[in-house]
Amino acid sequence: MSPAGRPPARRRAVLALRCAAAACSLLAAGTAVSACGGPSAADYGRTACLDVNRSIASYRAALRDTSAPKRRRALAQALIELRAAQAPAAQAGSSDGSWQALMATVTESATIPEGVLIPALEAQCAGVR
Repeated sequence: MSPAGRPPARRRAVLALRCAAAACSLLAAGTAVSACGGPSAADYGRTACLDVNRSIASYRAALRDTSAPKRRRALAQALIELRAAQAPAAQAGSSDGSWQALMATVTESATIPEGVLIPALEAQCAGVR
């Protein structure tokens, strides 16, 4: 040990190089994993369409309910399900432009009634499995 309580300069240099190498290795591994291991735009789009289809089914079931309070609760639940599609639709739309229409339509649920959006949502999720 040196008089100041620090290791000699050579050991500090070796330690610094090892830390830098470890940091670079972690950074490279993280980049590799995120580049090839994450969900694709299609995966996000499928997730969004599952949420959309669930919401549409709930919406239609709510319309058949004869009790007004139950209908209101069921319609609110359908809207919650539709809003759950926002995040995956945004991820899909930002990764692949072909999903931007779905992203925009789902986002419009904040200002436009779900019943008005259903034809567009069905068209945008048609054939998505």
